[in-house]
Amino acid sequence: MELNREQNRLLIWYCHKRKLTALETHAELLATLEAQAPSYATVTRWYREFQAGRTSFSDDPRPGRPPTAVTEENIAAVQELIHQDPRITTDMLAMNVGIGSAAVDTILHDHLRVRKLCARWIPHILTDAQKQARMEFCQFLIDRYEHGSHQRRSEVITGDETFLYHFDVETKRSSAEWVPEGGQRPLKARRSRSQGKRMFAIFFDSQGVVAMVKLEGQATVTARWYTEECLPVVIDSVTQRAPRTGMRGWKLHHDNAPAHTAAATRAFLDQEGISTLPHPAYSPDLAPCDFWLFPKIKKSLRGRRFQSDEELEQAAKEAIDGIPIEDFQGLMNKWLGRAHKCLQFRGAYFEGL
Repeated sequence: MELNREQNRLLIWYCHKRKLTALETHAELLATLEAQAPSYATVTRWYREFQAGRTSFSDDPRPGRPPTAVTEENIAAVQELIHQDPRITTDMLAMNVGIGSAAVDTILHDHLRVRKLCARWIPHILTDAQKQARMEFCQFLIDRYEHGSHQRRSEVITGDETFLYHFDVETKRSSAEWVPEGGQRPLKARRSRSQGKRMFAIFFDSQGVVAMVKLEGQATVTARWYTEECLPVVIDSVTQRAPRTGMRGWKLHHDNAPAHTAAATRAFLDQEGISTLPHPAYSPDLAPCDFWLFPKIKKSLRGRRFQSDEELEQAAKEAIDGIPIEDFQGLMNKWLGRAHKCLQFRGAYFEGL
């Protein structure tokens, strides 16, 4: 026969009335009830209760919220609060509605079926017109290149500018290590990206990098630098590849940065007979430099320290040389895949989804 709590307390009270000590009572109960005997801590706690004049053997009523906190009224109140402030905390919900946090969790997860997610960073909050422009560009890419000849697919030279740092920290993922079961997590001191940096313009096609031009003597890219220092290097490199045709038949793709779309740049391109591909605003996810080449180069440079721009430039060139030509040749398929994805999402950003 197994005794309940109240019966155990009755036995403790009986021993207390017999003037036994708590230790003697526990020993007597242990000898009689064996494994079912209450603990010594329980005996001493009830001795204190009886010495204080307690006469009831029942549990005290517990304070707290009633079990009926999850009501239609409270569900509606929580729904209205999260509609007014999607960032409201569960503690604030509990305080405003007047129910416990457990009831709030039940309402949120079981009744409203909501969860709290961190915001996804995107380059820009796109307008409908900007989404439409992205879709039109993607459809243009698909129409021109998806079923185009190898020659047509190879006509694009794309380029952009980016900063490379004398020291850039490794990402958390890139510093991950395999450890045995039960092993300690690796430790790594937190570091900051260096102040030393240099901007480079890099242009490439299906055969590899065409030109890499370092920005010197100024902090930002201007139309003058772009047309007098940068693009002439690209043109010379292409002309050395194809002396007879030069840039004729090639299509230059760059984004719509001010230096790329300035009147002086457009005039220079017209004068050189260079045709360009369009590019929608706020669309680094559709620019091969941004979604493919630059991340590859920077991943190779992370965690390494360079003492000069020359060391940095040489390391970047080595990183580029390490990219197989097949990757450059297959880039158009990646670009078209992104175009289809953009159309699938009606012009909205799709990375991270």
